[in-house]
Amino acid sequence: MHDYTVPAEVMIDFCEQLMRDDLSNEPSIQVISKARRALLPYGATVMRQTLLHCQADQVVFSALGVREGYLYDQLDEEGKKQDPLITAAHELGVLRARDPSYSAEVVEWSEQAMRVAGVDESEGERRLRISACQLTDIGWRAHPDYRGQQSLNIISNGGFVGIDHAGRAYLALTVFYRYEGLMDDALSPAIRSLSNPRLMKLARILGATLRVAALISASMKGVLLKSKLSLVNGKLVLALPAELADMQGDRLTKRLNQLGRVMDLEAEVRVL
Repeated sequence: MHDYTVPAEVMIDFCEQLMRDDLSNEPSIQVISKARRALLPYGATVMRQTLLHCQADQVVFSALGVREGYLYDQLDEEGKKQDPLITAAHELGVLRARDPSYSAEVVEWSEQAMRVAGVDESEGERRLRISACQLTDIGWRAHPDYRGQQSLNIISNGGFVGIDHAGRAYLALTVFYRYEGLMDDALSPAIRSLSNPRLMKLARILGATLRVAALISASMKGVLLKSKLSLVNGKLVLALPAELADMQGDRLTKRLNQLGRVMDLEAEVRVL
C-alpha cells in the first residue's frame, strides 16, 4: 500500500460513494472492523472536503503515521540524513546474507557492468542498484529451487519506504533474476506490470551481472574485485587474474554470455 497513488478525482468519487451507499452491501467491507464501519461515511466526508479545499491532484498513501514521525524527530542529524531505502536493504542483508560486507564490492563491480552496457544511470537508478546489491544474497538459506521466488516475495512485500512501486518491482526482479536466471515465464504478470521498460531492462542487466559475480566470489568478500569487466573492441570481457584461472569454465562462460546478450554484446573470459 505504501506509495500507492490515485488521482484525486478518483478518490473524491470513492468518498462520495462511501457517504451515500449502504456499506453492508460492499463485498470488501469485511476488512473493516465492525467498530469502525459506522465512522467510514464521516471520514469520507472529511477527506472529500480536504481534497476539494486543497485542490489536490493526487492522493499518495503512506504506511507510516504519527508514531513513525515522532521517532524520526528523535534521531540525530546524521540519522536523519541516512537514505531509508538503502539503510533498510542493508539491514535486511545483515540479517540474511552470508557476508553482508560483500555487497559493497558488488556495488563497485556492478558499476563496471553499467559502464560497459552504456547505461547512464540517474541518481535514483543508482540508488536502486545499490539497494539491490545489498539484497543480492538474502535467499541463500532457502532450497535452491525456491531462492528466486522467496527473495521476490520478501522484497515485493517488504516494509520498505523511500521507494515507489516501479522501484520495488525493480528490486524484486533483480534478485529473482540473480537466482533464477532471466526467466520471465516464471514471473507473475502483476510484478512485471508494476515496473516500466527502462527499469525492466536495468533489472535484467543487473540480475545477470549478479549471477556472474556470485559464481566468481561465492558471495564472499575479498575475491570479486580481483576480476574486472570491461569493453574491449566492442566485446564484453571478463578479466580474471592467474590466481582465479580455475574459475574459467563452461558455467562461468554461460553466465557471462547471458550478460553479454542483455547488453547486445559478444562476451569472453580472459585469464591475465
